[in-house]
Amino acid sequence: MAIGDVLAAVAAGLTIFGSTWALLVAAALMFGGRTATAQRTIELHPWRCFGFGLLLALPLGTLAVALAAQPLPLLKLVGTCLYLTLFAIAAIGGGGLATAIGRRCLALDPNLSALQALGRGSGVIVGASLFPLLGWFLLGPAIVLVSLGAGTMALLARPEAPPIAREGF
Repeated sequence: MAIGDVLAAVAAGLTIFGSTWALLVAAALMFGGRTATAQRTIELHPWRCFGFGLLLALPLGTLAVALAAQPLPLLKLVGTCLYLTLFAIAAIGGGGLATAIGRRCLALDPNLSALQALGRGSGVIVGASLFPLLGWFLLGPAIVLVSLGAGTMALLARPEAPPIAREGF
């Protein structure tokens, strides 16, 4: 193993860390209402989120991988779109999880801004997932499954309607 191989592995790890961190922060900022719903769902029913994520990931993830491995381009496209959809839903749930952890960080250090707390929450999630062995095989999959379940529940939940302003009443 040459030094170039080691540097490539370190660069790949840092790239995965940075892009996943940015994805969680961006999802939390772009989809604020849905990530707030996902956050409440994770805080109230974490095991339900895990179970729902597992229930979705096993059949749909298996189907996505099987279709993406097919030699026909159309089946490969359908499989790729399916697993990218699962990752997008998990990103919304992950944004809710990052918001939940960020709020706990904000309670510990009131000098943080909300954006700094969200960034730290995202960093905690991604950093824990990159921890060798325990993070790769236990924490990372658990975080993805909880995020997938919470993201799906947040997308299926009825959005809260803003109050109707009535003039003259």
